[in-house]
Amino acid sequence: MSLLDIVFGKPPEYDAAKDPMAHPDEREAKDLSLHVRQCAKRYETLMLAITEARANIYGTQRLLLIIIALLLMNKVIDFSVLRSMLGP
Repeated sequence: MSLLDIVFGKPPEYDAAKDPMAHPDEREAKDLSLHVRQCAKRYETLMLAITEARANIYGTQRLLLIIIALLLMNKVIDFSVLRSMLGP
């Protein structure tokens, strides 16, 4: 277990065996309208998760930029250090 796991907890893991929407339903094979509704639910669930993940990434990027700006303003790091981190 790493220090990040201790501080922030373990990252979420997906278990398809526990997800009822991840397995075909025999009723869907016989009822096309049920299949379409189930697909719409799956799509909605997926898009909500993707949107939440994108929002989290966006927030992390903003936080990182704020931290870098504060470090630059307080002269903890200078532009040459930043340039060497970003470039080859």
